[in-house]
Amino acid sequence: MESGVEPVTSSTSAGNGSATGATSDGAISTIPPTHDTKAELHLRLLAVGIPVVVCKPHRHRDGCKPECQQELSPPSGWSRITAKQARAGIAAYRPGTDTLAMVGGHGIDVLDIDAKAGGDLAMVPEALQHWGRTRTPSGGWHVPVPSTGYGKGDLFIEGVYQGDYVGGTALGGARLLCFLPGSTRPKYPGGGYVEERPWDVPALVTTEPPALLLDLCRASNLSMTSGPAKPAASARQVFDFVARHTPADPYDQAAARCGYGHTALTRMIDEVCQVVAGDQHRGRHVWAVRSVMRVTELIAAGCLTSQALALIERNFAAVKPGSDHEMSELQKYAVANVTPKTRCEVHGG
Repeated sequence: MESGVEPVTSSTSAGNGSATGATSDGAISTIPPTHDTKAELHLRLLAVGIPVVVCKPHRHRDGCKPECQQELSPPSGWSRITAKQARAGIAAYRPGTDTLAMVGGHGIDVLDIDAKAGGDLAMVPEALQHWGRTRTPSGGWHVPVPSTGYGKGDLFIEGVYQGDYVGGTALGGARLLCFLPGSTRPKYPGGGYVEERPWDVPALVTTEPPALLLDLCRASNLSMTSGPAKPAASARQVFDFVARHTPADPYDQAAARCGYGHTALTRMIDEVCQVVAGDQHRGRHVWAVRSVMRVTELIAAGCLTSQALALIERNFAAVKPGSDHEMSELQKYAVANVTPKTRCEVHGG
């Protein structure tokens, strides 16, 4: 999931979903909430002040790796966008080319059930499905629920991994995007998102999150305390960061000789042998997030060279083939948000 986040209003405060007609940019919506399911979902969301952004097909540029698999490019600063800005930007939408996405945590969150990873709609209590349901082109489902104030994270139901929780905290951090009906994606030509059960948008933004949903969030170890972060770095900024911390002489491993950094890196590599796909504590993504963030901190502090980041990337690819785009996004986030952090006696002074 940012600096400059919009002020928290009743539709975003702690995710209580108690809407008063105020938009996320603090202005009163001039479009009354409606449950007219004939209107396109993105218009119904914008009408109650929930940002919807236009994601364009990714164009490979300088800084992209040859094997870059990024599919879509959301607008810069999407996680901090206001409803007013979103309404202005929606005019750029090109049906059949672009993909619309709702920003989570503004009054509506989503249970993203990933059938590819074993997610099962039958595991979602029916009491959480009556606000709507979308079928995704990959065979999964999006189930909208009232915002809880919990941020994004892995979703578990009865201890079984189901997919993602698309949320956002009261401070505006830890957000995710949810692709919307009417959109297509380059990854799934010929397929689209279908609103199987119309989203009851007015009810979603005026309903308190039920105890059942809050229990599910707690059981998934989601967090309400994630603060706003900086926008993710660009591919060029990641490239520059790596270049700055790569020895001019490839045989000069002076920084890599740091005992503190070497010990920390060795521990991370040892842990990759213990990852369990879908596990909320030992999952592959959990390991990657933790390792990329920590390695980037140590590189910035001088305890490691950028070769350590490449080593983490290779190990992640070994346990999760086809994860290039995921790793690229983690690196962009880390480069933008970490600061040098080490307890090393040499580099910590």
